[in-house]
Amino acid sequence: MRLYLDVPLQLTDYIKGEITFVNYVRDAYDADVNVLITLEPICSGGGMYTISLIGEKAFEGINDTR
Repeated sequence: MRLYLDVPLQLTDYIKGEITFVNYVRDAYDADVNVLITLEPICSGGGMYTISLIGEKAFEGINDTR
């Protein structure tokens, strides 16, 4: 599986180190799955991460957000 990461820079190395069974690509058009992680500030001064998995090619239409 080819995976494209659109995540904050500080998370990129961590994710690549923990998830080693996929091939990471540099271009979103080459990916089977795009991973989008955003950080939204919350009232207490912290933040909440949102993770979106967006299927491409054979996985088109298979999307999830947590």
